[in-house]
Amino acid sequence: MRMPWISSLISLLLAAPAFAMPFKCDKQQMLCEVQTKRLTVGDKVGVFSSDGQLAAIGEVVEIRNKSRMIKITQKWASLFRSYEMEVIEDEKAKNPEKYFRIITPLPELSWGVGLGGVNLGIGDSFVGTSLDGGVYWLLWRDMFLTGRLHYITGEGKASDNLGAGVAAASVSVTSAGLSVGISELIAPYEMVALRMDGEIGLSNATVTLPAGLDEGDVLNNRIDDGVGLYLRFGVAAIWRRDGLQPEVGFSFLRLHAANSPGLFVGVSAPID
Repeated sequence: MRMPWISSLISLLLAAPAFAMPFKCDKQQMLCEVQTKRLTVGDKVGVFSSDGQLAAIGEVVEIRNKSRMIKITQKWASLFRSYEMEVIEDEKAKNPEKYFRIITPLPELSWGVGLGGVNLGIGDSFVGTSLDGGVYWLLWRDMFLTGRLHYITGEGKASDNLGAGVAAASVSVTSAGLSVGISELIAPYEMVALRMDGEIGLSNATVTLPAGLDEGDVLNNRIDDGVGLYLRFGVAAIWRRDGLQPEVGFSFLRLHAANSPGLFVGVSAPID
């Protein structure tokens, strides 16, 4: 008596992958083509990411032999080859937020702030505090132009030039400046995305030493009073969600002539 139910269940499981349809779109991603005979004019489809988030909604507008032409009527994110189309009911297409988990779109403009600890590279365990804030302009797909302000401060013992007979001395360093660069998101529409940053700019440093000591001798000319080079490379894991998006990451700074790795936490959000 149970055999028909088991057969039906097996048939359903075997047929399930057929409901997901690969597709291709034009450059503007407003007209897509899918190879299937299951759709007819007027049918509604959803475009879903690999983890089931809804990226777009479309409607069948034309039949071409074995192909169906889909007009995208609503889109929240770029459509990738790894995504697939599925037939959805008209009611769900009219009110997608009620029935689906909508993918978080990339903002045209956003802001971000970060707080971290950085090894300033001018002495044993000379750790400073970094604070930065910036804006991100979406250039293309998942690439951003960035502009960032930074402030770095730290106190400790330093002497990297012992050959000159300089003992470890108390040093205070502060530096502030600005940079511009490029930022790219990897897996931008997943729940956790990775952001890669590369920036170049200038930083104005102030070095404070006990009277009578030369900063060049103590710091081996790695950081000097005045304006110098600022390079930053960073990678961060971002929780992609609506509103505030927390992040944690690693950075590497070239501050004047000092190499300075560090860790940071931060948050970003769209600018409406």
